[in-house]
Amino acid sequence: MLNYNKDYKIKIKKYFLSFKSLSEKGNFNFKNFHKLISNKFQIPVSSERYNYSTRYIEQATSLPSRWSKSFFRESFSKTDGKFAEIATLKTKESFFLNEYDYVLCLADKERVSVEISYGNNEIYNFDLIQKNLSKKKINRIDNSIIFLNTSTYNIWHHYVEMISIIYHYLIKFKKTKKKIFIPYNKDSHKILKLLGIENKVELYENKRIYYAKNCEFFSGIFDEVLPTRSLDLCKKKILKNICKLQNISNDKNIFISRGDDELNRRNLINEKKNNKCN
Repeated sequence: MLNYNKDYKIKIKKYFLSFKSLSEKGNFNFKNFHKLISNKFQIPVSSERYNYSTRYIEQATSLPSRWSKSFFRESFSKTDGKFAEIATLKTKESFFLNEYDYVLCLADKERVSVEISYGNNEIYNFDLIQKNLSKKKINRIDNSIIFLNTSTYNIWHHYVEMISIIYHYLIKFKKTKKKIFIPYNKDSHKILKLLGIENKVELYENKRIYYAKNCEFFSGIFDEVLPTRSLDLCKKKILKNICKLQNISNDKNIFISRGDDELNRRNLINEKKNNKCN
């Protein structure tokens, strides 16, 4: 762990101010954006709520996809909501924080910061960020791929919006040797193991500041958009492994479903009840 020293304090403030300045513009061009992309791939998606004519994804006012020229929003719009492009963005140095209601990435390239960061307005409150920093040590991750997403409170969202994308990514880029880090959920390891990727994916703590060196960042699907192909790939792998583990010959008798006791999002945050993974 690292101490929150003067050098880090100066860097965080510098990256925060450049992030906030670009965020306030609300719209920005894509000149040289391709230079920040390490890998990208297009995935089929489905949404009953959004399509080309949808101006905003409405769930959170600060979602990067609300910008008409964000990378995710542009790819979604141009295909009339049938596909979306997922990209990993390169950074030399960055700080990040994954909360339950927002994620904040403060990178050396502010264009990465605004593409990855989203959530409620706490991400623009520097005093609050400093207060969190002063209380905890900073963890460090090097030469890895880091997934930021607010859907950590419930395993179903964790699976649909993050793990399925990661599994698809690992199929697409089989030669990648970098570890992938995702935010912690107590049931994540069960799904990672069923998919056979538990040795390629590690969990990091929520509500803690991390320092990242030479890492790539990406985020998953937002709001009411389903990555259909990614979920289908996961389903086939999970059913195959369940049949193998349980000595079942016919996977038609197995159903994968959401098993929440409560569907209200707020009731699921820090929920002490066991989230079922059926």
